[in-house]
Amino acid sequence: IVRHPDDDTPRLVYADWLQEHGDDARAEFIRLQCQIVRLQADSRARRKVVPGLVHRERVLLTGAGGRWAEPLFRVLHGRGGTDALLRWARALEWRRGFVRGLRLDLDEAHRLSTAPDLEPLEHVRVIHGWERYSAKKLAELFAWDGIGCVGEFLLVGGTDNCVGAVTLGAPTRLTELAFRPGEVTDAGASFLAEWPSAASLATLDLSGNRIGSAGAEALAGSPHLGELMSLDLRHNPIGR
Repeated sequence: IVRHPDDDTPRLVYADWLQEHGDDARAEFIRLQCQIVRLQADSRARRKVVPGLVHRERVLLTGAGGRWAEPLFRVLHGRGGTDALLRWARALEWRRGFVRGLRLDLDEAHRLSTAPDLEPLEHVRVIHGWERYSAKKLAELFAWDGIGCVGEFLLVGGTDNCVGAVTLGAPTRLTELAFRPGEVTDAGASFLAEWPSAASLATLDLSGNRIGSAGAEALAGSPHLGELMSLDLRHNPIGR
């Protein structure tokens, strides 16, 4: 599932395995959510079939969502009580059978990347503010096998070293990347320009850094940034 996140087949194989091992509800939920997404393109099925599937989806989540989400909750939030777990689980968004839409800071994402045997995640946003961050944790996060679930990454106060750590990884579904504001210079801009995984990016925000003309020219000439819809270089010392 991690290696082929857009393919339903591994998810359905996992559902079969779960059913063989006695977890019929979890298996049904994964199959059901995959079916809902497939039927969205069919306007007739969307009207006549999907509402019933969505009702069944809610029934399954109400009955077992807390149990399914508990391993993830324990990794991110520690022990906590049952009430805290259930409140957190009720707020989760699920898609194609797995949790999506999580917003984490770097420390939480790093804990996730070092936890064994967690189910994959569909989509994660990692946003880390002015708090101190560890370049080692950053490098380990982007070396994680499951980095494909990270779709957005924002680091405030980044440097060339942290950009270098990120560009050693190979995230497959990263569409939004931001280092702003920070201390990124032409060297960091060059790391990004030469990064093959930048090909998935739609948004790159480097505003409020120390990038000059050389860094801007490196980004403009990158063979990997052709899919960008937005490049923000405001408040950098770029010449004419």
